[in-house]
Amino acid sequence: MLALLTTWWWCTAVLADEDRYLRAVAPLAHSPRFARLAGVSVSVAVRQRGGWRRPAARQAGRAMAVVTRHTMGRRHFDRLWTVGHRTLHRHRIGGFRIAFVMVALATMGLAVGITTKLDPRV
Repeated sequence: MLALLTTWWWCTAVLADEDRYLRAVAPLAHSPRFARLAGVSVSVAVRQRGGWRRPAARQAGRAMAVVTRHTMGRRHFDRLWTVGHRTLHRHRIGGFRIAFVMVALATMGLAVGITTKLDPRV
C-alpha cells in the first residue's frame, strides 16, 4: 500500500510541477545509453511508417537512428530538449498515454541522474 501511495505521489508530482518534470528529464539529454535507445525508437518508427520490407524504409530508419544518436548530447541539443519537454508538459495532448510516457521519462531521467553521479560514464 505504501508503494502504491508513493508511486501515486511521484506521478502527480511530476505531472503537476513543470520545473520538477524538466529537472527530472534533463539528465536524459546527455545519456549515451538513452541516445542509443532513442535512435532505435526513431528507426523503428520510420521503418513502421515506411513499410518494414522496403529497402528505402530500412535505409531511412538507419540514417535517422544515426542522426538521433549523434544529435543528442550536443551543446545546442539542451535547449531543444527543454523547449520540447516544456511544450509536452504544458499541453499534454493525448491524455493518459502522454502522461504515462512523461512519468516514464521522468523516472528514467531520475535513474540516469543518480547513476551518472555514481559513474560519470553512464
